[in-house]
Amino acid sequence: MKLVILLTLVFSVSQVVAKKATAAKSKGLRNQTTATQDLKTAKFRGGNIYEMNSEKKNLIFVMKAELKKLMNGKTVFSSFYFDTDKNEIMTEEASFDHLNLKKYVIHQKQINEIYDLEVSGNKMNFSVTKDGQTEKIIRDLPENLVIGPSFVPFLQKHWSEIQNQKKVEAALAVLDRMDTYRFEFEKIRDLKSEGQDRVIVRMKPGNTLISSVVRPVYFVVTPDGSRILELKGRMLPKRKVGSRWEDFDGEAVFMY
Repeated sequence: MKLVILLTLVFSVSQVVAKKATAAKSKGLRNQTTATQDLKTAKFRGGNIYEMNSEKKNLIFVMKAELKKLMNGKTVFSSFYFDTDKNEIMTEEASFDHLNLKKYVIHQKQINEIYDLEVSGNKMNFSVTKDGQTEKIIRDLPENLVIGPSFVPFLQKHWSEIQNQKKVEAALAVLDRMDTYRFEFEKIRDLKSEGQDRVIVRMKPGNTLISSVVRPVYFVVTPDGSRILELKGRMLPKRKVGSRWEDFDGEAVFMY
């Protein structure tokens, strides 16, 4: 099973550092991305994506990002991906209402496909457009729905559990497959990097079958869980091998 994990927006979470969690307004609905939270803005600029095990020397992609804070707690995150020839290869945009995901659109220009997810009530409306055709499907909204930009708020909401070596589950939205998959977040260890304290957190599939074909993703996180500094694992952009576009595992370093 070829599962493309949509992790690109993990870069954006470092822009919005959660200060405190408040109770989500359920009214019979299932939990969305996170509980409503107070936010502040960090100066997140984007990231560099390197070839795996190249000691961060072989640059493959560059990402630039911007966050727009609108009225009444609404935010829109946009990111733009470029290859080393400065060609734009991908764009994405995620809209939130108090950190509850409302709409997420990815334009994969490498293979000319568009992925769309819209959350309405307790339903998720997926669509994939390729080869001039659009396929749609509606699914129930799961508990603890996450995409990249909600990783940090999700980690902070469960940070005491993670620090105590407990596994925390979430439903990761995978747009090109128009579905969600259960993943487990777990602290692996503490470490020192360039004189600074860091925490290694692993995200791996909760399903044994999927875990046999999908490698875990590793995050280097600040000790309070408020920023993801590095990521090692599946990236959203693809890499061309011969005449084929293939999934790409790399190492990302985020800049502020």
